Amino acid sequence: MKQMLKNYSLGALACIVMGVALLINPHIITDVLNTAVGVLLIAWAAVGVIGFIASRSSDSREKQSVFSLVSDIIMLLLGVYVFVNPKLLETIVMSALGIYLLCSGIAKLASALHIKKYGTDRWLLPLITATITAVMGAFIIAAPTFLSGSIMFVIGLLLTVAGVVNFVSGFSAARELKKLMRELDPDSKPAKKTRERVRRSASNVSSDGSKVIDVKNYDED
Repeated sequence: MKQMLKNYSLGALACIVMGVALLINPHIITDVLNTAVGVLLIAWAAVGVIGFIASRSSDSREKQSVFSLVSDIIMLLLGVYVFVNPKLLETIVMSALGIYLLCSGIAKLASALHIKKYGTDRWLLPLITATITAVMGAFIIAAPTFLSGSIMFVIGLLLTVAGVVNFVSGFSAARELKKLMRELDPDSKPAKKTRERVRRSASNVSSDGSKVIDVKNYDED
């Protein structure tokens, strides 16, 4: 149980740290991912180039083609470009999301107008949602990093609040658990006090089952 509460507290602290980091720098996660992708591409390309050189310098019959060297060099240049442009991955992902929302909104807008031709009143809500979707997609395409930063800021705020709430609740649960363990311990003061009250109640019952009031004990309780 103590280990579970410890893990619970560590998870809450991790949420707080991550949330505060996002509040300070909303782009920190995408920047780290972008750098990691760039490093992986560079490492992969470097291994390919080294393998090509090793195959050419050895007496092995299985020599790598020049095409593989060209592809590794292209990958190396791409990795370097991604590494030196920390916003590239974020821009690509958000732009792709914006294009998808824009196309989806236009398609739904056409469907809403098509429904209107049949004279039904159910075309207004699809028209509104399609327009909002298309406008949001166009806004993301125009400013992809701005919206992603706002989303990450909100996520950071939610993580911080959730972490604080979980930490406080975990601390309260630990106190309640400690209190319960003391009460269940036969040698603890609360347990001894409970046994003493039971003994006094039993001694205050007469032989015929009626209760005898002990004024001294009653005042002490």
